[in-house]
Amino acid sequence: MDEYERGTTVRFVAAFTDITNTASNASGVWAYISDPNDTKTGSTNAATASGTGIYFYEYTLPSTGSLGYWQVEWTGSVNNLPTVKRQVIRVIETRQI
Repeated sequence: MDEYERGTTVRFVAAFTDITNTASNASGVWAYISDPNDTKTGSTNAATASGTGIYFYEYTLPSTGSLGYWQVEWTGSVNNLPTVKRQVIRVIETRQI
C-alpha cells in the first residue's frame, strides 16, 4: 500500500475492463475520495484518460487532513454495465528532516 504525507499530491489511477478482463474505455467516470472517517472530501468527473481503460486524477491531500487509510472509489460503465474500482492509500504525518 502506498503512503503519502499530508499536503502532497496523489495520482489515483483506475483500470477499467470488460467482462472478459480486456482493457476497455468507460463512460461516466467519476472518482469519489473519502477520508478515514468515511467523509467524502472530493469528487470529480474530470479524470484524465491515459490509455485504453486507464484513468487518473490528481488530488492534493489536505495539510490538516486525517491520518490513516483514505479511499478513492471509481465508478463508470463499460459496455453499459456499471463498474466500481477502489484504491486505498495511507496518509501519514509529514516527515521532519
